[in-house]
Amino acid sequence: MILQSSSKVKKGSKFAKGEANDCVVLAIANAMGVDYDTAHTYARRQLNRRDGRGVMDVYIHSEFGKGNIKVGDKEAKLTQMLGLKIKNRYTVKGETIDRQKTLKSFIQSHPKGTYIVLVARHALVVKDGILIDHPGLEFKPTRKVQAAYDVSLKGSYQKQLTLF
Repeated sequence: MILQSSSKVKKGSKFAKGEANDCVVLAIANAMGVDYDTAHTYARRQLNRRDGRGVMDVYIHSEFGKGNIKVGDKEAKLTQMLGLKIKNRYTVKGETIDRQKTLKSFIQSHPKGTYIVLVARHALVVKDGILIDHPGLEFKPTRKVQAAYDVSLKGSYQKQLTLF
């Protein structure tokens, strides 16, 4: 599993100094391609985040569930991933069992695209098969994916596919 540090977006930030519990801010900044201060302002206004505090899942699901978000000057469509996109299906002794994907199996089954992924009390980004998270957490690939949102940037921010 390849890890890229999520903290690169903190450089030059006026809000980042002394911040803790900012995984949602880092996830938004890395997924949307905005700076830390822009993501911090968005999280404070839209997700009811207080400085030094995390964001409750209910606020994340409520805001991201709307489908479209605007962070700074960038807009994105967020699609919640459900069912077998975040679960693995096994058959044991004739009985079908669905279990939450681990972070490792999520990355393997989604090698392309940008995703904001929620695991127990933490948020991170998977971008084109690369885990963007705090350094050291690549050694925890068995964390269970509780929710995931597919992030599709709108407008000129999205790379266009050319055929010829």
